[in-house]
Amino acid sequence: MRIALIGGGAAGLMAAAATIEANPEAEVFLLEKNGGLGHKVIISGGGRCNVTTSLEDVNEILKHYPRGGKFLNSAMREFPPTATREWFESRGVPLKVEADGRVFPVSNDGHDVVGAFEQVFRDSDQVRISLNISVKSVAHQDGVFTLALSDGRALEAGTTEGGTGGVA
Repeated sequence: MRIALIGGGAAGLMAAAATIEANPEAEVFLLEKNGGLGHKVIISGGGRCNVTTSLEDVNEILKHYPRGGKFLNSAMREFPPTATREWFESRGVPLKVEADGRVFPVSNDGHDVVGAFEQVFRDSDQVRISLNISVKSVAHQDGVFTLALSDGRALEAGTTEGGTGGVA
């Protein structure tokens, strides 16, 4: 199974990691328009990267998102904050909880968060990362997605996902 992930931000990084961890046969192409992965992840929280919350009750968490609660509901139940903390700590990123309930890396450095994903990708031969590349168009025919890339190449995949956190 060949999967194209458009965007190497928070959503794309987690989607790539979750895909290869759940499916050893998957071939993942992670396409990022910037020169590095997780640019906004690294600068979030003043460069410290607010990873998650210390709240455990998903219903309580969703109350803080009146407009996005429905959208977040299934994701938060599938991968709650406890699972998020365990995922990062098991990959060498110790976390701390601040008085207001925000969770950051002990190092206070968002690079450590992105570094955890980069290490997962280095440890796997399933992820192909393309930096400084954008997707010009996507066509779908007979169950195959064809992505026209900014360097003139075409990439075919059975599945595509886009994490469009920023606009260029």
